[in-house]
Amino acid sequence: MNDPIEQLPSKVEHLVDTDLDPKTGECSYFYNYLLYTFEHNGTQVTARSYVGDASKVSILQCPNDIEDDSELGGILAYLRLRYPTVKRLGPSGYTRILKVRFVPHSAHLRSILSCRSAASPL
Repeated sequence: MNDPIEQLPSKVEHLVDTDLDPKTGECSYFYNYLLYTFEHNGTQVTARSYVGDASKVSILQCPNDIEDDSELGGILAYLRLRYPTVKRLGPSGYTRILKVRFVPHSAHLRSILSCRSAASPL
């Protein structure tokens, strides 16, 4: 069985959402996050990761007819290269998507290794 090739997002946004109390001027919440948008079979899948916690990402919007997470193979491959934990929002809250073995595409792996060696001090 071949491992999926990562699917790049069509859009990545860095967003900040805040709420200031008009009477006190105090901030009641402050959300600083990355929002990923992926195209999938004519619809969109979105995922969010809070900047203060780079250990996890959550898939927020996903077509209802996708019940098997393996259908999101390319999207999961992309997210798992960047985050150790991937969760999905469902009817009963967030559930962790179990890790499956993923080996990056050999060309992608070579580019990662060349970037790391180029960034290393001599």
